[in-house]
This record gives sequence, structure tokens and C-alpha cells, in this order.
Amino acid sequence: MRFSQLFVLSLASLISAHTDIISRCREVGFNKFADQLEMFPDIVKRINERSDTRVWAVPDHQVIAAMGNNTKIHKRSANTVSSQLNHDPPSPSMRRRTGSKNMPDSNLQILYLYLEDPGLVNLGPGQPGRFISKFTGSVGNTEATYSVSSGMGATTSQNKGPYKFDKGVIYGVEDWFTLPEDWSTSIKNEKNANKFYKNVVRQGLEPKFDKTPACTVFAPIDSKRYKNWIDVRKHIICGFLGHSPALMPGTTYTSMAGTPLKITWGSDGIRRVNGQKFLSSDIITRNGVLHMIEAAEDMTMSTTDTTDTAVTMTTETNGVIINVGVRIDAVQGKIDGFTFLD
Repeated sequence: MRFSQLFVLSLASLISAHTDIISRCREVGFNKFADQLEMFPDIVKRINERSDTRVWAVPDHQVIAAMGNNTKIHKRSANTVSSQLNHDPPSPSMRRRTGSKNMPDSNLQILYLYLEDPGLVNLGPGQPGRFISKFTGSVGNTEATYSVSSGMGATTSQNKGPYKFDKGVIYGVEDWFTLPEDWSTSIKNEKNANKFYKNVVRQGLEPKFDKTPACTVFAPIDSKRYKNWIDVRKHIICGFLGHSPALMPGTTYTSMAGTPLKITWGSDGIRRVNGQKFLSSDIITRNGVLHMIEAAEDMTMSTTDTTDTAVTMTTETNGVIINVGVRIDAVQGKIDGFTFLD
């Protein structure tokens, strides 16, 4: 490539890094999403007050999908738009892994959303909503893309970007994220959790689980290994947000029943709790997170031989730990595995 071409590309990149969010969305083809942002000046103001925002922009056809033949702009709710934005955690921290070289780096990260409506977020005082992102395949000239887990276990994949703007980065995604529902609605949406849910109702705990902030649930799938009774308290941690990136191998937590819940991570890269494999992770609820696990006769400590790995970590002031083995710094353009598109 000639020097003149390199100069033009570098200049274009520099200009894009100083372009505001609305203009940049329009430059890269997210015109209807830019229209949505313009309808919420308070949200745009919040973006402009930070320098670490990631915008998950939705393509035009998904923005207008609900309009039919109506040519007027269909206004999404402020909550829907807010859930498409995230920022760095309030107290960023790094954590490092030591020990087994066979244990793979995590490709998961907690996204701290602009979504803060108490009707949709019940994670404790001052705690914003959270989704989970992971690295997946590739698109264009990037080396990796994101897939984001949102409410009801829905996932949405990145298919464009990243594009820099003056306050962060824009990623194009296939569709809107799904807003979180309450715990009982979320678990009833899981086809193989009928026995566990029936036990929650039978034990009179459904209202408590729906209203208690920051609940982490390890729900076993339906199985003939147990009959009708499951002590659901042994499967739940209250007051702790156990999204996958926060579940450190070798760490033991205490369930509602006072029994231990030990997290391990074998050489196969699969997380386990008390020896039971995670089958479906990070189903986001209004008051926490739900993980579907293998069925067990009881959630007491398993004697299953799984690989433990020593881990050193730092905790944040809000009790949530993020990011295993991956450092993301969108503001400075240091996103591992990505090439910015101009």
C-alpha cells in the first residue's frame, strides 16, 4: 500500500474517533438507530458524559420491523435503547489466572448496561443491569466477533464493526437485545426445568426469589435421577451475582440452605458446580442470573474428580468480579483481536 493511501486511512480513522455518536451511526449505515437515539436526549447526554461507551447498534430493517407500512418512525422505549448501551464497570479491576496451563482463557465478559429502571433491574442499590458477551466467529476483516446473552436466554450476534466514535465504540448487531424478565417467568421459559420450578412453588419460595435482589440460581434439568423433591435452597445464592465470568474455579460459595457450592473448571473448559456441568449459562433475569446444570441426586459436595486450578483475583467494591484473562479497553482502541473499521 502506498504512503498516500496509508495517510488517507490514518486521517479517516483520526476523524472518526472525534465524531459524535449520532453522526457516526449515520456514517456507518445505522440511520434508523441514530433516529432512535435522537429521540432520547437524556441518553445521548449520558453517552457524551463518558468516554467508555459501547453502542450495540441495530440495523435499519430491525428498527422499522414493527412499523409495517407506517412510514413514521417507530419509537422504541427508553429501556430498550438503554439496554443497547454499556460502559466499563464502576470500579474496573483485573484478575489473573495462575496454575494449570491447560485451562483456557475465558472469552466471557460482563457488560454493565445503561439500563437502570427498577422495574427491570433489581440487583441491589445503584446496580445497573448486566448482560454477558463472548467472543465467537469472525466478520469482515476482524479476527473475532461478539455474541451477547440478554434476557430470557436470548443471544444476539455482532455482524458489523467495530467503529470508533468520540466516546467509545459502535458494534453492529443482528437484532435488539431482549429485556430481562422476572425469575419465575425466565425459568418457566426453560423446557427442562419443570421439576425444579414445581419445587420452588411447592416450597413457597417463588415470591421470595422474584423479589430478592442479586440471586444466582443453579437449576438442574429434569431427570429421573431424583424423584419429586428437590431442596431448591441448596441451588440458590442470594446477595451475589454469579454470572459466568464472576464464577472463579476453586471458589466455594454458600447456598441459602447453608450448604457449600463449589465451582470447578476442568481441562475440558466446562464449568461445574459441585461436580455438575453447566449446560446453559447466563440466562439474565431482573434480579440476577440463572444457570441450567446437570441433574444431581443432591447438591451436597460431589466426590467427582474435576480439575481445580489456583486463581488469584481482585474484587471490586460492588462485589462483582469481571473478565477472566481478557482485557478490553475500547476507549484507547486496544481491543484484543479486533481491527477498527473506518
